[in-house]
Amino acid sequence: MSQEGNLSEQIGALSKKIEDQGRFTRVLVMLCTSAIAAIMFYLTTEVVSSLPMLQLSVDQIQAVYSRNTGNAVGVPAPPAK
Repeated sequence: MSQEGNLSEQIGALSKKIEDQGRFTRVLVMLCTSAIAAIMFYLTTEVVSSLPMLQLSVDQIQAVYSRNTGNAVGVPAPPAK
């Protein structure tokens, strides 16, 4: 009977130890995930803030198209033969 009690105590102690280690692991995973998310957010904001803002109006787009193709915008292309 003392072996059963001893075995029960050992199983209880192991169960408590596994539960404590599982809790520690969950906390560690949450901290690492939060740190990674914060780093990615910081890097993304730095990249976006360092890029030049490219804001083209319709007129600018038409001018670039005309310059690159040699065709005036709004003028139909000649029919293909």
